[in-house]
Amino acid sequence: MPRLQNHGITGLWRLSLISLIGLIGLIGCSKESAEEPEPAQPLLEAICFSGGLQEDNEVVAGTRAETEYPLHEKVQSFKVWAFKNKGLAGNSYTSPQLVFPGYTVSWANNSANTTTTNSNGWEYVDGVEQTIKYWDMDAKAYRFFGFAPSDPYTTVQYTIENTTTGNTTYESFDDYKVFIADHNQTSYATLGVTADASNEEEAPYLAHLWFSNNAQGSEHIFPSTVQMKFYKPFARVRFMFTFAEGVTLTRDDIEDQVFAPTDQHAGIAISGKVNITIPLTGTSTEEEWSTTPTGYMINSNGDNVYFTKDWYECSDANSPLYAGREYWYTVLPAKDQGSYTLTANISGSDQTAVVPAEFMQWSPGYSYTYIFKVMTGGGIKFDEVQVAIRQWELTPPTERKVYNW
Repeated sequence: MPRLQNHGITGLWRLSLISLIGLIGLIGCSKESAEEPEPAQPLLEAICFSGGLQEDNEVVAGTRAETEYPLHEKVQSFKVWAFKNKGLAGNSYTSPQLVFPGYTVSWANNSANTTTTNSNGWEYVDGVEQTIKYWDMDAKAYRFFGFAPSDPYTTVQYTIENTTTGNTTYESFDDYKVFIADHNQTSYATLGVTADASNEEEAPYLAHLWFSNNAQGSEHIFPSTVQMKFYKPFARVRFMFTFAEGVTLTRDDIEDQVFAPTDQHAGIAISGKVNITIPLTGTSTEEEWSTTPTGYMINSNGDNVYFTKDWYECSDANSPLYAGREYWYTVLPAKDQGSYTLTANISGSDQTAVVPAEFMQWSPGYSYTYIFKVMTGGGIKFDEVQVAIRQWELTPPTERKVYNW
């Protein structure tokens, strides 16, 4: 009888052991494949821009007309600064970080959606110094501001300063300057531009603050295209006469009209520095403005002159009033300038009316209409003030939406 070979039994045991190890391995693989996969990381969203001119909301006779204009019809580049807040204590924003340090954003026809950072024809990535920026969804808030030079062929000069001295005033030989300060744990940025109402076309456009904390129902949210709204750093003013019911006088009966500061030593500023201040920390989320006047309405002798041309309609080209119809004054924004007084000779009699100081504050980008009503007997009174947001040198709108107020 042949003898059993021990190595055969040993081989069987080895085969069984290998099979068992393989089975354990399969069980292990099955367990791993049944586990939930790692959650996908959120996709990074690139920050994109669009530029528009401030809406035209003219308040006239109880209606409001709204029209939007694209910025690229006027200028093809703008500079932008942006900060994000990484902290929030109660309703106070903290820990500001600079995201866009004065990037140039440029317009190119038919370029929308051709790159990750171009959603509306505006591009800021240049492949050299200006790199792609992504939204930080953990940020508590974002703030964007900037300006658009009116002349694309002029080199824009600006400087950025940091200080903890507590002194918020500054002087600069540059036409444009951004001043970033941190005073008593409250940070802000100030953009100062020169403005001369006698040469509106050369003045830059300013951008309203784009602020978002992603609150439900807020106007601005992220990630989304940052829609910058631009305006000229001026105010426009007009005054006009209306006539009470039953009054038989007309515009031809009004002469020597002057609308001027009640303080006879005060002037009307038309040039200087317009400063827009952006809060970067704290509870404030709205821009503020101030001016440093350098030039006033004066005559050839250096004496102050005032508003003497009232706004009126005239369709008769043969009328002596035709040349002066529908007249607006463009001026530097103004605060705390006191009351104004209108004087006029109406049907041979001198009359006056005073506009309280509370109505004589002119914000940049706004238009102001002062209406004086001629009463029975020729007297006048300040009737009302209308405020409208208007734009400078806009092309005629192709569509107008009118809403009853």
